[in-house]
Amino acid sequence: MLKALFLCSLMVLGFFPKNAQTTCTVPNNDPNASCRLVYRCRYYYGYYYYYYDCSCTCNPGFTGTAGYCTAINPCASGPCQNGGNCTVLTTGYSCQCPPAYAGTNCQLTQCDIQPDATCLRQYKYCYYWGYIYYYTVCECTCNDGFIQIGDTCV
Repeated sequence: MLKALFLCSLMVLGFFPKNAQTTCTVPNNDPNASCRLVYRCRYYYGYYYYYYDCSCTCNPGFTGTAGYCTAINPCASGPCQNGGNCTVLTTGYSCQCPPAYAGTNCQLTQCDIQPDATCLRQYKYCYYWGYIYYYTVCECTCNDGFIQIGDTCV
């Protein structure tokens, strides 16, 4: 009993018996999953014994059970607004916005289409003599490589 307890203690520290299995395989050779061998120690009817267990999970960006991992589709939730087209990237997604819309998810309205600037409609309000007045303003920012002179980007 002490020998088995000692072996289990060594396993916890990372030392394994010579005849112990050292590898495990991914079910169905799934390239989107990874497995690691986990040694366990169990007390059973007055004896300690050790055994191995192959613990498998899907890699980041995939879901399911090992052997049947499928890619997570970030476009499935429909993040692109206003008719934008979603494209899956290795690091997430990208929205291709239709004309007159901008932003990460095409959530911003462009108010003035200029080839050298990005213009967005900003909704604002002011408080005057007890009344709230709402108005819109078109604010433009020159694209990289252009500078603003007056109301134009050159």
